[in-house]
Order: sequence, then structure tokens, then C-alpha cells
Amino acid sequence: MVSTNEKMRGCLVRGKVKMLDIIVPTKNNAEILDKCLIALNAQTIKIRVIVVDGHSTDATVDIARMLSAAVYMEPPSNVKGSRRAVACNEGLKHSTSKFIGF
Repeated sequence: MVSTNEKMRGCLVRGKVKMLDIIVPTKNNAEILDKCLIALNAQTIKIRVIVVDGHSTDATVDIARMLSAAVYMEPPSNVKGSRRAVACNEGLKHSTSKFIGF
């Protein structure tokens, strides 16, 4: 049986993937976000970067927008320890691709 990861890898190699959405949950990561987004934008396949921000107080959102990422704000959650999951789910709501990475 072929795993989902192997299928995805095969699709990427054979050029069957038209577009890949990458969801980047973040909060106050301005110092490293630019390196992440520049590396994603340099890929050879078409990537749509979706940044879900946890209400940063630094330049995270400005950097994401400057580097052409779609930016959405993380919705509030009352469940302790759920922030990353909430951010990923918010990114999924805005995803349009058949293939998604985190």
C-alpha cells in the first residue's frame, strides 16, 4: 500500500501538483518569518502561503504582507493549548488547493 506522503512526493516529482497551499501559524516571529517566506517563495512549484497570525505585537504581519503572503488573524479560543490547532484550522478555511502543507 502506498502512503499519502509517497503519493504526494510522486505527484510533485511528476509535475501533477498545480498548486500547493502552505499554512504558517505564527505569533511574534518577525525575526525569522522573512527567511521562512523567502524560502517558500523560491520553490519551483506554485505555492500560496497562508500566514495565520496570533495577534503579534511585532512586525510579523507587515513582513508577511511585504512578502506576498495571505494574512489572516487567529480567532479566539477558550481551550488551553489549542492555539496552533486553531491557527491551522483557520488557514484551512482559506485554503483553495487540493494539497496543503504546514
